[in-house]
Amino acid sequence: MSAKKSPAAPAPGEGDVNRTSQRAAWQARAIDPTTRALLDRDAAAFHGAGFGAASVGGESLFRSGPAGPLLSGAEHVAPFACYRCAYGYRTGPDGKPPLETCALACERDGVVPGILVVGKALGGGVLPIAATICREGLDVAGDYAFGHYTHEKNPVTAAAALETLAVIDDEDLVANAARVGARALERMTGWRSRFPVVGDVRGRGLLPGADLVCDRESREPAPDAAERVLYGALDRGLSFKTSMGNVLTLTPPLVTTEADMDRALAIREECLASEGG
Repeated sequence: MSAKKSPAAPAPGEGDVNRTSQRAAWQARAIDPTTRALLDRDAAAFHGAGFGAASVGGESLFRSGPAGPLLSGAEHVAPFACYRCAYGYRTGPDGKPPLETCALACERDGVVPGILVVGKALGGGVLPIAATICREGLDVAGDYAFGHYTHEKNPVTAAAALETLAVIDDEDLVANAARVGARALERMTGWRSRFPVVGDVRGRGLLPGADLVCDRESREPAPDAAERVLYGALDRGLSFKTSMGNVLTLTPPLVTTEADMDRALAIREECLASEGG
């Protein structure tokens, strides 16, 4: 019996206009029928161009199930989550990781990424715009026709982005975020000694978080407790969200004052106290 041959990839030199659809069709023949049927149904949609992005996106929810991953050859590095490290390393009693074993993709930590993607906040939280900042050698977008996308080359959103950057610079909001955030993190670090449900506290700038656990030894997440704290805070006038179901996160605006942050943390502490401690 002869071995079954893999379907041939698109031949070199075929037109750029058709290459994306040809590659999708080639991949469809190589994957299971369930996925192929879903691809056939949605391939004609305008936003079908997002298949590649969906395959390598950070949210596993959007690249799971019968439709993913669609982009062959894509590999994911586990997210930087030291408290529950995917590679088995354990943080010390203070919650700090052994950074000599890790690499952080951030210039603050001495790492220069090849491509840096910025979005959402770039439009001041009002208008949709994103951008990519590339090192020399990768900044080649001007040489290729990537097609058309809904919010591409919009002068209004571009103006909003420029004004946002100007305000951040003129009002020294990066320094404000560092100052207010460091003060908040210092206060939150004391939660581990006050509230047994708090397993870890971490953050940088105005992005602090508290990891709620059922047990500190096992580090089992406590999503039910996180939900009670979330709705208890909402009843008291504080709105925030949880990350991964059990991490209480605060992502306030860069203009947040120390008084604003103190009030937000006081509300959280009231709710955490109701969980024991």
